[in-house]
Amino acid sequence: MSDNKRTQDDARDEPPIISGDVLLVTFSSSGIQVPWLGNHESLLELAEANGLSPDFSCRAGVCNTCECSISSGDVSYLDEPLSMPEDGRALICCSIPDGDITLDL
Repeated sequence: MSDNKRTQDDARDEPPIISGDVLLVTFSSSGIQVPWLGNHESLLELAEANGLSPDFSCRAGVCNTCECSISSGDVSYLDEPLSMPEDGRALICCSIPDGDITLDL
């Protein structure tokens, strides 16, 4: 039975098989690349689901604590933030990818 457990654990460590028109989110500082499947409400939630702990406070685009740099790509905002970040930056608490994206996280 221990052989089966090791095989199951090893399978969880394998990167997901990505096909079709799935968007890719890359967290460059962490070396993590994951598909955006639309099952998270924001890029912040996707980061947290993949073991990252970005700074945040309000989760509503008000405080700008979660602001990070975008190396490539762009975001769409679910609700317009109180103060839009500068070009090349994103508030990940209230945004989703608008195509493949690389964030400096």
